[in-house]
Amino acid sequence: MIKFYSLIWLRWIVFLGVYTVAVSLFLDFFLTLFVYIKKGFPSLNEEVLDALKTVFKINFYIVFNISFLISIFLAFKHIFYVCTDNYNFVLLNCKGDEEIDVTFSELVKVFRKFLFALIWLSAVAVLMVSIVARFVFGFTSMSQWFNIYILISIVILNVYLILFIMPHRCKKVKVRRC
Repeated sequence: MIKFYSLIWLRWIVFLGVYTVAVSLFLDFFLTLFVYIKKGFPSLNEEVLDALKTVFKINFYIVFNISFLISIFLAFKHIFYVCTDNYNFVLLNCKGDEEIDVTFSELVKVFRKFLFALIWLSAVAVLMVSIVARFVFGFTSMSQWFNIYILISIVILNVYLILFIMPHRCKKVKVRRC
């Protein structure tokens, strides 16, 4: 079963990463194009290209974070459709006895529990990392070491733990042979 959880976690990471970057680049390209059009199609000299690159970089950080949040939900939905190592996650009805189709409305109920656990585990992990950074490495401020990449890494690692816990704590999610 550890192989199943590891493979499903890796699929989740790949789906999350590819979808987040692809959607971010796509939306950011069109936002930058919109700015270029809004300014009246100026000639593409070096100054205008530098300005468009700057607009692209600034927009990318914003769009990346928004698409990352949406991607967490879509990647969560994706793990219910994947058969990995002859196992998969299934969504059960309220009584917990028969499988139901994975729809957005049914998945939202389970995703709230997933997101709640993810937020709390991430908060605990940040607190523990802050304590270690303070007493082991001597950092006095979070701004010296904490950035978005550490937070995303903490979220990704916590999902692995949640995937283990979810079938045991949530009555609507079980692991079955496929």
